[in-house]
Amino acid sequence: MRFLVVCGVALLLAACQGTTVDGSGGQEAARSVSLTTNFFPDPRQRDYEIVPVEAAEPYIYCTGFFPPQPALELQFQAGNLYDLYFFARGYDGADLVMGVVTPEGEVLCNDDGWYELNPRIVVGTPSSGRYLVWIGTYTGAPATARLFISEVDQGPQIRDLR
Repeated sequence: MRFLVVCGVALLLAACQGTTVDGSGGQEAARSVSLTTNFFPDPRQRDYEIVPVEAAEPYIYCTGFFPPQPALELQFQAGNLYDLYFFARGYDGADLVMGVVTPEGEVLCNDDGWYELNPRIVVGTPSSGRYLVWIGTYTGAPATARLFISEVDQGPQIRDLR
C-alpha cells in the first residue's frame, strides 16, 4: 500500500510538470505561480515545449513567433529591494525570444539579451501584480526551453535545479 501511495504522488508530481503547449499545436492554460519578493529557492525554473504559431497578438508585439498562450502567469508580491529577472535558455541551439507584460500593461521584449541566443528581461523596481511571460522562437521553429525567474542577475552558468 505504501508503494502505491508513493507511486501515486510521483505520478501526480510528474503530471504537474507537463508542458504549456502540446506537440499538436494545441494549448493548455498558462501555468500560474505566486511568488513574494525574497523567494527561495532563487532562481525558480520551469521547462517548456514551445510550439510557436504567430505573434501572440494582441498581447505582445515582439520579434519572433510565440504560442497563443503565455508560458507563465506570475502573481508577484513585490518589495522595494530587488529587481525581477526573467531568463530563458534554449536547448539544442534554439534561438529564443521573450515577451513579458507587466501589471501596468507595459510590454517588454528581448532577443539575445542573455548569453548567445537566450533572452533576458529585467523589471527594475517591480510592481506587485500579474506578469504574463511568453517564450517563443526567432524563426518559428519548435523548441525546448527553460524559464528562470530570479531577483539576482544571473551569469551564463545559472544554477539549474533538476
